[in-house]
Amino acid sequence: MAMFDALTGLPNRTLIEDRLERAIAAQRRNPATVSALLFADLDDFKRINDEHGHRAGDAVLQGVAERAMHAVRDVDSVSRWGGDEMIVLLENAGRDKIPELVERVRSAIETPVDYAGLKLRVGVSIGVAIVPDDGDGVQDIIRRADRKMYEDKQKRRELRARRA
Repeated sequence: MAMFDALTGLPNRTLIEDRLERAIAAQRRNPATVSALLFADLDDFKRINDEHGHRAGDAVLQGVAERAMHAVRDVDSVSRWGGDEMIVLLENAGRDKIPELVERVRSAIETPVDYAGLKLRVGVSIGVAIVPDDGDGVQDIIRRADRKMYEDKQKRRELRARRA
């Protein structure tokens, strides 16, 4: 259990970093392969905790984790990075398939979660880093994806503000 998140059952930071290290090593051995790391942060998660309580928040995290797992291929990994952040590792994914996989993960996460008769919905901001394009080390890839996630979050805020 030291490698898995107790709430969601997903791999934790230690395990996903190990899997990313292996994906980087595999890419070095076979330069034709490409992997992608998605750094996902739930939008409006704090509101759910504030309005409905932490059990509702836990239910959302569990539901999001389950849906994200079903949205990826068997060779991919979904992990809980911490709080309301997740990392998805798409191993040996064709470059042309990455946008489709990202949207599949986004759609799965944004599907409402049923809890106590409520339909709780979160958005998700996702940053994508490509192995080898965005770095050659675990921390480089994670930092790049995290930075891109914040860029996505800002774009989504601006879009919501224009709609309001």
